Amino acid sequence: MKKHTRAFVFPVICLLFLVLLLLSRWAALTIGLIILGGFNYLEKIFKIEITRNTRIALLVAFIILSASNLFYNYHKEYSTRQKVEQAERTAAEAKLALERFKAPRVLSPQEQQLIVSKISKYGGQEYLLTTFWDLKEPLDFSNQLHQTLLTAGWKYIPPGKGGSFLLGGLAGVQVWVHPEADPAVKDAANALVSALEKIGQSPTLKLKNSQNAKDNTIHLNIGTKP
Repeated sequence: MKKHTRAFVFPVICLLFLVLLLLSRWAALTIGLIILGGFNYLEKIFKIEITRNTRIALLVAFIILSASNLFYNYHKEYSTRQKVEQAERTAAEAKLALERFKAPRVLSPQEQQLIVSKISKYGGQEYLLTTFWDLKEPLDFSNQLHQTLLTAGWKYIPPGKGGSFLLGGLAGVQVWVHPEADPAVKDAANALVSALEKIGQSPTLKLKNSQNAKDNTIHLNIGTKP
């Protein structure tokens, strides 16, 4: 009878401890310590004799389960912390991207110098610049680019009578050149496009209508920020 009782008590104690461990590690540790310290009382209550090997087995089980629980909770907390940090980084990146999207285009001194270094060898190149004159952002950017081209020695051609302005929803920078323009003009246009690409302005090289008379003027259309 004692043997059967002992065989029954041991799994029950382990099961009880495991359930408590899943519910609350502090409750499990407390109950586990009480059980380990109360073998003598268990022997009297159930009228059994708990052998030394059983005591050792229960102690080892308690230590293993406690260590496993601590490791599991550490891993869970670490994983949660990693997810929170990743979420914070993602939010910061999204905020920065939004700020960049909202920020107006500005040519820094370094960017202006880069453009000048790329196109100054085409000094004297004539250009016409058109933008949305009633919109502050493209107008300010156009003025900056205009001053940079003048610094590089390019020659501004004022618009004809009535002025020149954009209509519609143009975005970005367009660089127009006639398909029959002189090779040096095409090289100048390509150099300007390359410089603008390097500073992240995403320009587009466009060809004018070949039916129109040949001209060597590069026409820049400055739309809104893409």
